[in-house]
Amino acid sequence: MLFVGYIILIIALVFMFGARFCSLVARREFRKDTVSYPTKCSHWALNDGCTRVAPSSTNCYNYGSIPDDYIITFDADAQVLNQAIQHCVEHQFVAKFQSPKDGISTSTLYQDFVHVTWSTGLLGVIDDMFLKTYQDSITGYSTIEIMSQLRIGRSDFNVNYYHVTTMLKCLNK
Repeated sequence: MLFVGYIILIIALVFMFGARFCSLVARREFRKDTVSYPTKCSHWALNDGCTRVAPSSTNCYNYGSIPDDYIITFDADAQVLNQAIQHCVEHQFVAKFQSPKDGISTSTLYQDFVHVTWSTGLLGVIDDMFLKTYQDSITGYSTIEIMSQLRIGRSDFNVNYYHVTTMLKCLNK
């Protein structure tokens, strides 16, 4: 009986490490080639693996279920918004800046490309989040666009929706 338990444990560990390894190497070319904010969800994530929020609903995906009380345009300058993003990412145990490596520059008025990875706890599967901020020169309001998508698999079980709403909830505090 103990032997069967060890076999099950070994199979579970192989699966966990395999899932983590696959997510580390998956879509490497896409990530290497992505040096600016993506204009749309990637083809492999479109069906059930991407959440995208933008001011124009034509650029959104899975937007119908984002709570209306999560705003994406803030009555603050972009430097304040960038500081808030920095704070939100740093206080998520499973989130890590990929680009820029040292976090967001809070001295600029906009951040045209931020790449953050989110890792699931048990399996360590990695998802990619991209953010972009800009400030309206007339109103002074700042806007954020967010896209989060899976790296591997066909469905994210709404995990990327959770990443986006977690970021929006933090920014709307």
